[in-house]
Amino acid sequence: MSLLDVKEYDVIVSIGSGNVYGAIVVFEKNAHPLILQSHQSEFPVKEKINAEELSTYMLSALHKTMQALQDKHKKRIKNVHVVFASPWFSSFSKLLQVKKDEAFTVQQKNVEKLIAEEFAEIFKGVTDGGSVVVEKALSHIKLNGYETANPYGKTAKTLDVAVYGSMVPSLLREKVESEIYTIIHPKKILFHTFPFVAWDVILPLFSPKEDFVFIDIGSEVTDVLIVRRGSIYSLVSFPMGKNHLIRKAAIHFDTHPELAASMINLYANDSAEADVKEKVAMLVNAFAEEWGIRFLNSLQDSKEGEETFIPQKAFFVSDQKISNLFSGIINKQIPNTVSLSRDNLSQFVEFGAGDIPNIFIALSAIYLHNRFVDRKNVYKQAEHLVK
Repeated sequence: MSLLDVKEYDVIVSIGSGNVYGAIVVFEKNAHPLILQSHQSEFPVKEKINAEELSTYMLSALHKTMQALQDKHKKRIKNVHVVFASPWFSSFSKLLQVKKDEAFTVQQKNVEKLIAEEFAEIFKGVTDGGSVVVEKALSHIKLNGYETANPYGKTAKTLDVAVYGSMVPSLLREKVESEIYTIIHPKKILFHTFPFVAWDVILPLFSPKEDFVFIDIGSEVTDVLIVRRGSIYSLVSFPMGKNHLIRKAAIHFDTHPELAASMINLYANDSAEADVKEKVAMLVNAFAEEWGIRFLNSLQDSKEGEETFIPQKAFFVSDQKISNLFSGIINKQIPNTVSLSRDNLSQFVEFGAGDIPNIFIALSAIYLHNRFVDRKNVYKQAEHLVK
């Protein structure tokens, strides 16, 4: 891809519970998305934090990130894609089923009506209650238990339609838009949620035939996305992330969170001194046990009244500095665990010279390219994918 031919650029902003990532991205048909430049702004790690403080930190980090990108890149921005991770959104997933004794013809207008009525019922009163819809998505259609990309006009006795919806507080969206428009003036600002982004990328790229779970270990929150038979089954969150471990280390060593985070990073990369390593290992083991209990509870609570779901495979993302640490923690629960990283995504996204790859931005870039630019060509190297 020649940058001399590029007339418009996009920005991706990933908003999590402890940081804001931003990147200048080029989307072109018949080419992988190119992440030119990126920037990260982290929230301060405090002993205790409330929702109001977290929102203040987020908006400040967003402002810093957008300003840094603007300083690096003076050219026109076409779209800004904002991808919310927890705790900034709420979501739901549901399987709609139609069963008849006699075979019936599946008509597009009937499926669209079924989906529209379900979304209307779920979102009833939401917009009046201070929230705005982000996504109303169809994740799959199955006829007689088999997924099909072209269901219309075919006959079946059972029709399964899986849907996913998400929303964010109206005031939050307005504040995020305001921070962005203060610095740059894109044509559009579009919103997405990270669990849907991850599902849409993982399913075709890694072709997991079995049910799986996707785990997003954020700074303050862990999201557990359960995927069964290809569709989004449920999303459960619990308030325990990277900063939980940092706080434990800060208290144990009677030091500042910044130094505690450095100790954790050194331990995760097997670079800590022997005496520090032993003490951090004790903290990590205690954290792993507590996190594991919360994780198993999230699987059990995924759908009320149904049996506990134990996935055979897990994909996860976390702070890349301590990815090895969390890989070991998750492996205790699910031995077949894949850490999403530059190594297994680089064939689908390109990085600018000297730019440090960020997995959240990379996944979002692949998703956006897939959804809005060039779905077919993104996956043309399927024979090389991780199985």
